Amino acid sequence: MIDDDHYNAQGTFYFPAGFRNDAQYIAFWDTVAIPDRALVRLLSEQVQGLYRQEPKVAGSGSDVMRKLESMLERAALSPGEVALRENKWRISGHELLTQVLARPVARATGLVTYLPADLGTTARDRVLDHEFELGDGRWMSARSLVVRFKTLDLDFLRPS
Repeated sequence: MIDDDHYNAQGTFYFPAGFRNDAQYIAFWDTVAIPDRALVRLLSEQVQGLYRQEPKVAGSGSDVMRKLESMLERAALSPGEVALRENKWRISGHELLTQVLARPVARATGLVTYLPADLGTTARDRVLDHEFELGDGRWMSARSLVVRFKTLDLDFLRPS
């Protein structure tokens, strides 16, 4: 049997290593390389998802609508230039991801998405309560991140 580090090295963001134990699984999602294209898709899909959930922002001449269209355009045209500067900018109380927040949110979403359904409650809670550093001094649990940013219904985890 190979050790957990070698086992984890066989997995990728799109094709993750399976669950052996809490520590191994968390270590995988803490360290797996995340392709930039997955992060660009995450940013774009989150904005599109919020727009679909909140159609009232689409009013003619709406400043919010112009910002959304601008961000989607930039995400589609230039991945390195996705213009989300402030993690405080909100649409109807929903926080939009920034380039800095995208990576820990992608990690948390993968961790939650691929967690085995038959895992016991104690182990499940330990994994879901694992905290990720957000890059600005804050830490949040995987459970909180996927709820806050509504990422479980997005497709960015699938290879394109």
